[in-house]
Amino acid sequence: MRLKVRGETLLAAKEAHETQLNADKDAALTPEQRDAKQRKEARAERKKADAKVEKGIDRFEDLILDAGLTPTDLQAELVDRQLIPAAAEPEKVPMDLAEMARTMTPQDASALVEFLRRAGNGKAIAMLFAQTAKIMQQQQKAEAA
Repeated sequence: MRLKVRGETLLAAKEAHETQLNADKDAALTPEQRDAKQRKEARAERKKADAKVEKGIDRFEDLILDAGLTPTDLQAELVDRQLIPAAAEPEKVPMDLAEMARTMTPQDASALVEFLRRAGNGKAIAMLFAQTAKIMQQQQKAEAA
């Protein structure tokens, strides 16, 4: 007896059969083999996703070149559409140390230390602290004498 199976029914039967074969193969694998297979599948999926991203970037680049946008124009457009954040304005710090020393307030000194902390410059903060402690000790000795 021959079954006449066509179209969607045939496709569904084929997929069910392949699923059952894969399940039987997976059941025969050791846990290490199963993990290796999962890692391999994950790598393949990542490669596919990376390829899609690369293809999208290439299309985007072609569109930008065709439109004749400059990098600055492109950045402005992306910021306007809120697709990327606006570039942060650099924080202004006076660089003339002599002038800074004459005009610095305690709040400015505190802000300077905060700028150094955010920049990850702990060595400079430690040096300032050591110098300040030394100066304070010298002033206390002078006042005591």
